[in-house]
Amino acid sequence: MTSAALRPGQYRTFGEFMEKANRLRDEQEKAQAYLVKALPAMLKLLEIRMTNGQPLTVMRPLRYQTSMLKSQMEDDIDRSFYNNSQPQQDKFVDVVKVINPGTQLILKSLDPNLQEFIFQDGMGKEHAISYSERNSILTQTDIFETVQKLFESKGA
Repeated sequence: MTSAALRPGQYRTFGEFMEKANRLRDEQEKAQAYLVKALPAMLKLLEIRMTNGQPLTVMRPLRYQTSMLKSQMEDDIDRSFYNNSQPQQDKFVDVVKVINPGTQLILKSLDPNLQEFIFQDGMGKEHAISYSERNSILTQTDIFETVQKLFESKGA
């Protein structure tokens, strides 16, 4: 017997899956087109929020690429217990991370050497996001909605 209620990420048909995927794609394309129009206002709002220590709320999944030590990716306690091989030199690995909607990010610092924003979320976890991911920050956080409401109220 199966329940009528579906868990998140499950679909009854392939059509439902495609419909949701197309909605998300259309939303992202709309956000990118709007970004071109509203970029100066969004950059200014981002600068104000960062300098005043105001949080950015993630509205849509925020994907970013970062580098981590390989040992940080693995569960160190379990791996060290079961790992009988010789310790190897640790190296950096590129990974793609996702910050889920609803997460509030506060700028902790800027790293000019690595060209990264260092954000801290409500759980104290740090997220090092590259300067090149700035447009993703603008479109995936509440900055997009705030500027959009401002433009709509002014009729632009």
